[in-house]
Amino acid sequence: MASEYRQHDTSDVWHFCSNCSDWPTADFSREPDKPEGRALCSECQSKRDSDNCE
Repeated sequence: MASEYRQHDTSDVWHFCSNCSDWPTADFSREPDKPEGRALCSECQSKRDSDNCE
C-alpha cells in the first residue's frame, strides 16, 4: 500500500505512486492515509493494478 498520498496544490487529484509521471515534487499537500471520497490518479491506479507502483 502507498506510504503517502500527494496532491498538487492546484489539483483535486491524489497520487500514491512515486513513479507516476505526475508525482508532485513541489507545491503539494500530503496525507499519510488514503483521502476518503477524493479523486485518485488513474495512472497511479493503473500502476498499482499491474504491480508497478513504487
